[in-house]
Amino acid sequence: MGRFFLVFLFRFLLLVVGGGFAALLGVALATVYPASTPKKPLVARIPELIPGIVTEDNSNNPNVAVRSQTKPQLTKAQRKQLETELQRLEKQLKTTGNDPKLGARIKAIRQQLRVNLAKLPSASDLALSNQPLINPDTLVGKIPADVLFEDNQTFLLTEGKPVLDKLVDELKNYPSATVVIGVHTDSVGEPINNRMLSFRQAGAIAKYLSSILDKSYTWIPVGYGEINPLVNDENQTNLQYNRRIQIKVIPE
Repeated sequence: MGRFFLVFLFRFLLLVVGGGFAALLGVALATVYPASTPKKPLVARIPELIPGIVTEDNSNNPNVAVRSQTKPQLTKAQRKQLETELQRLEKQLKTTGNDPKLGARIKAIRQQLRVNLAKLPSASDLALSNQPLINPDTLVGKIPADVLFEDNQTFLLTEGKPVLDKLVDELKNYPSATVVIGVHTDSVGEPINNRMLSFRQAGAIAKYLSSILDKSYTWIPVGYGEINPLVNDENQTNLQYNRRIQIKVIPE
């Protein structure tokens, strides 16, 4: 019994000493010859091996399912900061003239700020509403420009065409009428560019309406640009409010 215990103790000590020596040798070799592409310890890599768990280092790992994140809305402080930067850039643009990089930055900020803009009627709201686009008493109607056009663009948005289709139905009540299509922009950019932009947008609307209605109508597209704002362009909500289309029907 005593001999068995001594043999066991000797082997245990030999294992401990051998293991310790191997560990020291491994550390020495790792110090002299470090790995060119070191890996994280297994414990640190466990979250990466479980699908659906995302860590800061595994977003590019094809074996990990990255959960989609909903982009948070802007806080009041963030919105105020962006609006301040936008005002500065807009003033700079008016001074320097047409600068593509500056214009692109302004457009990006304006798109960010669209997240929480005032709740003006959407295209679907206008198209499905029981309220007519043209007031039957004044024969004047107003449509938010953002419903029909992207910022600084002249092509009609697909989602805005049902609004124009509703306008077509209403114009059929005034056969052979003269229709004045006035487009107003905000004050961002050069006044001459805004005038041209508004005229081209008015032309795009007239072209669409005339393609559906008969040739008895007379179309007068007018580009007002920024010269007739409803409110001061002091923030993004007011800018959006000033971008508008006014329809005036003059019966035969």
